[in-house]
Amino acid sequence: MRITMIDDGMPYDGAAPDARPLGGAEKGFARLAAALAARGHEVSAINHCYAQAVIDQVAWLPWEAPRPPETDVLLAFRKPALLGEVAEAKHRCLWLWDAANTLSGEAERDSLARHRPTLVFTGPAHARGLKTEALKSTVIVPGVADIYRTIAANDEPAPVAIVTTHPLHGL
Repeated sequence: MRITMIDDGMPYDGAAPDARPLGGAEKGFARLAAALAARGHEVSAINHCYAQAVIDQVAWLPWEAPRPPETDVLLAFRKPALLGEVAEAKHRCLWLWDAANTLSGEAERDSLARHRPTLVFTGPAHARGLKTEALKSTVIVPGVADIYRTIAANDEPAPVAIVTTHPLHGL
């Protein structure tokens, strides 16, 4: 399946989660792209990355790059306006990260009505925040990097403090 993921937020690519501070939403986007590619899908990730690259089998494309000519599934990240960025997508999904009330503006409602995407939530509680039966929905729980899952039950890990927050939040 040809999957195009699109995010118009800050610059990052598939190497960023392991190389520098990055917000949880951006980590989730990068990790999902890699996981889908690892399952055999052809994945393109379009955002404000600095250069075109292939990382973990994902084609990372700068915002100005031409859109993939064929897309089976478009996964727009956080913003309904991104649903129209790939004209020929056969199916559209909107992966919500924030509260569902971010869809309450007129432009957002218009985009949802025009494109009829499947809404993707980060968990069941997140999904319950949107009271609508008009659109299909599903849940994709953000993944955890393998490094956090490799400690055996009887291993005593070294004391470490981990903070995963968006670097622009001032922490």
